[in-house]
Amino acid sequence: VKNKKSCCLIDHRNNVIYNWGFNSAYGAEDDRVNMINNYYKAGPATKKSCSNRIFQAADPNTRMYVNGNYVKGFPQISKDNWAGGINFKKG
Repeated sequence: VKNKKSCCLIDHRNNVIYNWGFNSAYGAEDDRVNMINNYYKAGPATKKSCSNRIFQAADPNTRMYVNGNYVKGFPQISKDNWAGGINFKKG
């Protein structure tokens, strides 16, 4: 297996994410991701099971900095984004 090095830095900040359906953001296989100061508000098409989700990482090797995101209706996740807002896909 080839040792893949991170190729990208995804810097996702100061956005409004509304009515995302199933995933507000996902992927970033083995990359670096910043999720900073975004505002998340579930809408009518947002599945209840993921209405608290900031990001779903596709790979456990994804390196993330997550801070300052507000998730409407989830004060604990807004206070601590790692308290349920970040999911790692089980493979």
